[in-house]
Amino acid sequence: MCRWVTKLRSQVAPDTWYGNEFIPSPTITVLSTGNPLPAAEVLASGDMNMEDWEAVLISVTAACDNADLGFAEWSLNDGSGGARVNDRAYDAFGAGLVEAGRTYRVTAPTGYAYGNWKLEPRDSTDVVRLGCTDDTFPNYWSLANEDDGSCANIPGCTNPAADNYNAEATSDDGSCIITGCNDEAALNYNANVTVADNTTCYYTLPNVIVNEIHYNPCGAQGGDFDWEYAEFYNAGEEADLSGYQVWSAFSDPTSLAFAMSFPAGTVIPAGGYFLVVPGLVAQTNYTDMGITVFLMDNGNWGNGGGTVQLQDAFGNVVDAVTYDDAEPWPSQEVSVLGNVLAASPDGGCASLELIATNLNNDDADNWQNSWVDNGTPGAANSSALGCTVGTACNYLTTALFDDGSCTYDCYGCTYTESSNYDETALFDDGSCDLAPVNDCPTDLNNDGTTSVSDLLILLGTFATPCPE
Repeated sequence: MCRWVTKLRSQVAPDTWYGNEFIPSPTITVLSTGNPLPAAEVLASGDMNMEDWEAVLISVTAACDNADLGFAEWSLNDGSGGARVNDRAYDAFGAGLVEAGRTYRVTAPTGYAYGNWKLEPRDSTDVVRLGCTDDTFPNYWSLANEDDGSCANIPGCTNPAADNYNAEATSDDGSCIITGCNDEAALNYNANVTVADNTTCYYTLPNVIVNEIHYNPCGAQGGDFDWEYAEFYNAGEEADLSGYQVWSAFSDPTSLAFAMSFPAGTVIPAGGYFLVVPGLVAQTNYTDMGITVFLMDNGNWGNGGGTVQLQDAFGNVVDAVTYDDAEPWPSQEVSVLGNVLAASPDGGCASLELIATNLNNDDADNWQNSWVDNGTPGAANSSALGCTVGTACNYLTTALFDDGSCTYDCYGCTYTESSNYDETALFDDGSCDLAPVNDCPTDLNNDGTTSVSDLLILLGTFATPCPE
């Protein structure tokens, strides 16, 4: 990036600061100045999200797929993945130059912040708006500062929400068709519907709840955004979350910002869990554990408190929790006689866990420190209570206090030749009723005595071969 040729020397290895690498206390020697800048590396939008391109001048040309990610950030996507554009040095969003669906060429170095790689344009020349610059065409774009040869007069449906949307159309011909629910009593009522299909109407929301929040992992785990998550639990029937959205806020629940949208075909089974995480590393870490994970497009879970909210595609709130890192929310470690039983969820390795899924999860009293480090992502929440007897069938290794729930129904007779054989028994308890040994071999009819009857039985089978 620099027009100087320099030599950097440092007595220590490169370090990181919130994910950005830097050289501590370098010695800089200027060898020459006035050199031309190297040409920008041309990348697909999804390829810039790698550490290999940190601080490298790159160029991405793609359509804007999200004009407002929050915090004056927006994104480009050419189909290979999103490229986030930041406002640190130049704010195209604040200048009113960002429109969804328009094509941009952004030339800028990359940086890493809050769990995401970002393009950092330096000035207005780094953000080029491509489009039709001839105002005699219906697709003329007054903000375009470079003509891309797209000027055309192609009639069609220009509404992206329509069933027959034509991405190539430049003038709307009134042909748009929108099929959906037009019942005003339904939660998915759409006033723009042109063809009613009320079989799609729904009147209740799925019972998907916020079940666990790991908002401030401890340093022993690694980077903050590498392990943060909000966990959701489907406490009802199978739920189709296609188009549903997650929103987040720091401290002030009224300042919600879009976090991510679930792709079409997202179905969560009854009793299923999934995580929403702020960074690619966290996505990899938890996916490798076999957990269903979704990546946030924007934001993270606030270390000082915040809000986790799930909405359907029509803005109806499915569930929301506003948590805090101070009382009455659990924030301190749990200790007994100096022994730490549960770490703090605020930087102490524990997570915030919901105690009872059938009670109000926006009540601080229904939350606890997880009893295991990193919580229980993708699984039922931990408990300090349980069976502590090692010989019990339901012995719980993580239980700290016995709750009287121990059961022993896994014990019984495991010998198949016994008259009281129990096919459900896992461990033998010595109760098997085995047939007694006959102490009188001459009592062939088992009447307790040796008599003529036994002799007749013997004579009747005389010379008969014995079974092998």
